[in-house]
Amino acid sequence: MNSKRRQPGQALSSQQQARLRHAIHAHSTGQLPVAEAEYRALIAEDARVPELYCNLANICAQTARRDEADTLWKQALEIDPRSLEAHMNLADSCQQAGDIEQAGRIYRRVMADHGGFFVARYLLGNILKSQGKLDEARACYERVMSEQPGYTQAHFSYSGIHRYKDRNDPHLRTMLDLYRRTDLKRENRIHLGFALGKAFEDIGDYAEAFRYLKSGNDLRAEEFNYDIQSDRALIESIRKTFTRDAIARHQVATETSSRPIFIVGMPRSGTTLVEKILASHSDVFGAGELEYMFALGTSLFLSASNNFEFQSLDAYEQSLFETAGRTYLDKLARLNSEARHITDKMPFNMMMIGLIRIALPHAKIIHCVRDPRDTLSLIHISE
Repeated sequence: MNSKRRQPGQALSSQQQARLRHAIHAHSTGQLPVAEAEYRALIAEDARVPELYCNLANICAQTARRDEADTLWKQALEIDPRSLEAHMNLADSCQQAGDIEQAGRIYRRVMADHGGFFVARYLLGNILKSQGKLDEARACYERVMSEQPGYTQAHFSYSGIHRYKDRNDPHLRTMLDLYRRTDLKRENRIHLGFALGKAFEDIGDYAEAFRYLKSGNDLRAEEFNYDIQSDRALIESIRKTFTRDAIARHQVATETSSRPIFIVGMPRSGTTLVEKILASHSDVFGAGELEYMFALGTSLFLSASNNFEFQSLDAYEQSLFETAGRTYLDKLARLNSEARHITDKMPFNMMMIGLIRIALPHAKIIHCVRDPRDTLSLIHISE
């Protein structure tokens, strides 16, 4: 055994600490290759510090290498089984991969190790809600609201599963009291605005519901300072880049897998129903909304140097398209190794159809179309 091997918690040398600070600075300023190289060099020197593994894992996750990120977070936990950062990031990764059972187990572990970290209880509540375990989810939200009344995300999520009968509802009154505070931050006011909109809609006061919903949406618009021109430029680059001829010239002829089934369309256009119908067949596994293809498309083909727009396909190495298809299929295999077909109904895949036709030419694409008026809905913030 190497007697020089560092033990968990042992400090880095002063030189290594300086290198770590340099790597963290590079990471924070977007110099990911520089930061990654330094993190890997320190790990190669057997520097057993969870922060190193977590930081490198974050870079891997940012660059669509989530499997490697998961491995690194697990290695951080081998060094420090109580690492809060590693646990929370690993749980988030499990959720994004569709393994909500494992994510739930991790959140429960965090709650046991870090009783005061209420965010884990809140996120567990979201998982329970998604599983239809509303009583358990309600209990999680109520506990968080009791211990952290200013954590407005819990109020927002709770409002979605609570039925308000009249203005005397205790939770409605609590939210109104919070909303009237003059020191309330914008983000908190947005959460409460949408939650109060739901509450007043429940009791039939639609004018008041609209007032709070409009307030939430107006504040949300100010926060993001959204400019539609950037999206128009991206869509126009997609239209110009992925023409029939260009797709035919760059198609990965060696890729023959027909395993993926992409279901695209506007929200409320029937994508969930189509997936449920397909997944009822024994050969099909319904994977829900997977981030894989969109993450691959953006990380491999879009960058600040080209204003996050697609270039001419001739500007890309053919190996990039092969990598995109192979990596996507590898991720599906890790998700489910048995099903003949796997559905992916991520809405953003609509922007990657051209890339899909090149990288996975035998994949099926189902486009759900519905009258645009039927797809309109009030847009709430994500949980």
